[in-house]
Amino acid sequence: MKKKIVITLGRQYGSGGREVGRKLSEMLDLGFYDRKLIDEAARSSGLETEYFDLQDEKAPTGLMHALSVGFGFTPGFSQEALFKIQSDTIKEIASRESCIIVGRCADYVLRETAGCTNIFIHAPLGERARRVARRNGMTEKEALERIARIDKRRAAYYDFYTDKTWGDSKSYHLSIDSSIHSIEKTAAFIKDFVLER
Repeated sequence: MKKKIVITLGRQYGSGGREVGRKLSEMLDLGFYDRKLIDEAARSSGLETEYFDLQDEKAPTGLMHALSVGFGFTPGFSQEALFKIQSDTIKEIASRESCIIVGRCADYVLRETAGCTNIFIHAPLGERARRVARRNGMTEKEALERIARIDKRRAAYYDFYTDKTWGDSKSYHLSIDSSIHSIEKTAAFIKDFVLER
């Protein structure tokens, strides 16, 4: 019987983490859950995907939290309730199949899952800015602003829902700079690491 492989993948915005994850899923023939995770959570809960999109990797804020608890959001579905649904979906996916799950505090959600490997992808800010600018047809200055905003949002989300710090190497089995090698070579390195582990 083939051993199940579960990988969680945290990433700085613009580090190429999603691309590394996709390539790694091809190399290891694993299910890949990023946006697909939101679709599964929505399907299993019977809620529209827009409710998950609104809070995707965002920590509750004062006004948004108040709105989600009782004004203008799905009745009875606070951001914490949506996080719980998403967490249950992550656990269900990891229990049924070998997979890679991107972001969404998956390393924390699956902290009691035997054999789960937690990876964090990072890269120097200049490399990330160039990648984001190329991908989105914007200036590097605009890319830097977007990176700062999205990284801040991801860190706040992670720090709010976990007892850990986003990007802190203690939270992961491997933290890797994706600028050292190509996407393919970075994925191959992670593949060897996971299989050896």
